[in-house]
Amino acid sequence: MGGVGLVSRKLTPAGEWQSVAVHGKTDCMMSRRGKNPPAVPKSGVDGSLTPHKWLLAGAIATALVGLGVAGGVFFALRWAFPSPVGVSADEWLYNLVRSTIAAVGVLTGGGAAFIAYRRQRSIEAQNKLDQAQNRIDQTRSETDRYARAVDQLGNPAAAIRLGGIYALEHLAKDSTPNQQMIVEVLAGFTRNRMAETAETHWQREDVSNGPITACCEPTHEALARIPTDVKAALTVLSRLASKRGAPPGDLSHVSLSRADLPEFTIANLNLFGADLREANLRGADLSRSSLRNANLMRADLSHACLGGADLSRADAGGANLREADLREADLREADLHGTDLRRAKCSRANMSGAGLGGANLARADLAGTDLTGVSLRGARLHQADLTGADLRGANLTQADLADAVLANADFAGADMAGANLARVALSGEQAAYARTRHALNVLDDAESLPGPTVPAKQRATD
Repeated sequence: MGGVGLVSRKLTPAGEWQSVAVHGKTDCMMSRRGKNPPAVPKSGVDGSLTPHKWLLAGAIATALVGLGVAGGVFFALRWAFPSPVGVSADEWLYNLVRSTIAAVGVLTGGGAAFIAYRRQRSIEAQNKLDQAQNRIDQTRSETDRYARAVDQLGNPAAAIRLGGIYALEHLAKDSTPNQQMIVEVLAGFTRNRMAETAETHWQREDVSNGPITACCEPTHEALARIPTDVKAALTVLSRLASKRGAPPGDLSHVSLSRADLPEFTIANLNLFGADLREANLRGADLSRSSLRNANLMRADLSHACLGGADLSRADAGGANLREADLREADLREADLHGTDLRRAKCSRANMSGAGLGGANLARADLAGTDLTGVSLRGARLHQADLTGADLRGANLTQADLADAVLANADFAGADMAGANLARVALSGEQAAYARTRHALNVLDDAESLPGPTVPAKQRATD
């Protein structure tokens, strides 16, 4: 017999209802005696109640329960409070009904409040379970993403390594708790890649013997180009620290000597003791980076942004910092001998104890800069702005300060022997002090300018 797909009914001339199975391989004819078709349940296909009937049944059941409760309360009150003497039966009955309604209302409200409370607690418990499960799922997903990204970093293909670096960046954005770990991984990757690059390029081919031998120093051509994946890692580290509040990447003592990174962004990084000798960082952004004890000798940092950077005790002798932004930078005890700082913005920078002998600071902005104890011997400060600068105890011997602005500058205790103060407007006390320190070309008719002058105690000592 074939399967039955659909059943239809029809009335024969003999007055019989027939059920015909169609859409099968064979037709099955079944007859039933009677004048009317078989009864079809109206409540549903399987005889169950439809939703609106369930609602009606629930309402009826609730009403019956309510009536039962009201009746029970009524009789309980009638038994507990019999009719008092002097009160009519109608009044007593009215008061009893009213009390019953009030009691039922209280019970109903209390029951509804209890049910709502239990429902709320149940929802909160379920929400907590859902949140815990979501955290577990998220942690599992983040772990899988991290493992795949780290595995990509070790791939020999550069494109896949780049994918791993950017995958870690996206993970750091999505997962704040994992930022520290991701930053450490990218910093370690950068150090290792630069070490591999240096080792590779420190080798040269010996034409006479054929085998590869090691040289003592890397050539300029060897380390001029930084691998693309290293640049990407540096960019991601800087971006995470600047925009995502991640900890600064630890690139201390990394070797970037003679690196070609013009207009590159490596801000907010820890470059303590880094080797940046002769690096091309023209127009680069190193703001708020730590460059303590870094080697910046003969590096090109012209037009670079070093605002708020820590350059304390850095060796930047002979570096090109022309028109660089060093505002609020920390340059304490830095070696800046022979540095080109023309038109540099150094306002509010701390240069106390720095060595600036022979440096070119022509037209530099040094307003409000701390230059206490700084050696400016033979430095060129032509047309420099030293408004409000602190030059106490500085060595200005043979410095060229022609046309400089020294309004409100404090140079108490400074050595100004042979300093050129041509066309420099000084207050009367400043001019008198400069003469006692054997400065040259001090104006006789100096302007009277406001601001701090040489302290009385210092004048008495001199």
